[in-house]
Amino acid sequence: MIILSVDTSFDDTAAAVIENLAIRSNIRFSEVSDLQIYGGVVPRLARLSHEQNLPTVVEQALKKAKVNLSDLDAIAVTVGPGLAIALEIGIAYAKELATKYNKPLIAVNHMEGHLLSFLANPPKAGQPWADQFPALAVLVSGGHTEFVYAKAIGEYEIVGQTQDDAMGEAFDKVGRMLGLGYPAGRLVELMARKGIVGKIPFPVPMRQVKDANMSFSGLKTAASRIIEKYDKLTQQDIADIALGFQTSAITHLIEKLEFALKDKEVKSIILGGGVGANREVRHALRSVARTHKIPLLVPYSQKLYTDNAAMIGVAAYFQAQANDFVTDFSTLDRQSNLSFPRRRETSI
Repeated sequence: MIILSVDTSFDDTAAAVIENLAIRSNIRFSEVSDLQIYGGVVPRLARLSHEQNLPTVVEQALKKAKVNLSDLDAIAVTVGPGLAIALEIGIAYAKELATKYNKPLIAVNHMEGHLLSFLANPPKAGQPWADQFPALAVLVSGGHTEFVYAKAIGEYEIVGQTQDDAMGEAFDKVGRMLGLGYPAGRLVELMARKGIVGKIPFPVPMRQVKDANMSFSGLKTAASRIIEKYDKLTQQDIADIALGFQTSAITHLIEKLEFALKDKEVKSIILGGGVGANREVRHALRSVARTHKIPLLVPYSQKLYTDNAAMIGVAAYFQAQANDFVTDFSTLDRQSNLSFPRRRETSI
């Protein structure tokens, strides 16, 4: 089954072609230089970028995959969560193509894409997946941080989530305080590698709360108060603060993960979302997985952690297997606050 997938959930314009679970192309256009100028995403500029670049990105995805629109079995598009005025560009374009070429349309939850991104395979490669469920998914991105109990593909339940900032958002905010620019999550990790362990400790949030919910805003406040004490930050100061913040954030995530895992039948831990590209996050999660004697399942490529259309195609593939198509294009609209649980009549 060949699917063209489109994602315009935030600032990146993305399109991919998936054949079953094999990625034939995965194209992403990012306005990183503009974001650095403004210090973050400007919604109206993100919308304009999608309008200008989506046709070209789709064309590049088809060309790299060596397929034509007429060869497709379906078209998939992210409907949420995300920026409303960004989502609507991808939805409108997908509707237009599906109507013009008489193709089935699949509406995909962006976060389900992150959850299933570990199933994307390089071309001609095989990867078993059916025996990995039920699983506990750790979804950590710039907009969302949540633990999702995946009983099966298409049957999900949120068992813990952040009560304020997402983990990736906290990394970016602290990075900006340290003068690292935007996006800063990756730069915080790199600076932390140069930090002195224990030099600047941060509090670990919500230790008195015995559940799987999280909070990262307090770490942002703690960073602000620490930084205010310095007349001028040296590179070593920045590294020490970055390490203290990162250590506390990851410790918090892992402690709450243990609550999420408690009393659940789990065959694997799944990692998805942009923060998953952080090496220390992966190391900490692997340690938890080893303790529970289950595997940690991660995407095979760094490109699949950040927002991308290939993961949307993977989710769409399983929806197609469950006959989960849009039946009336006129009713399909953006769902900026779309969330789990999402239970299909037929889970896989």
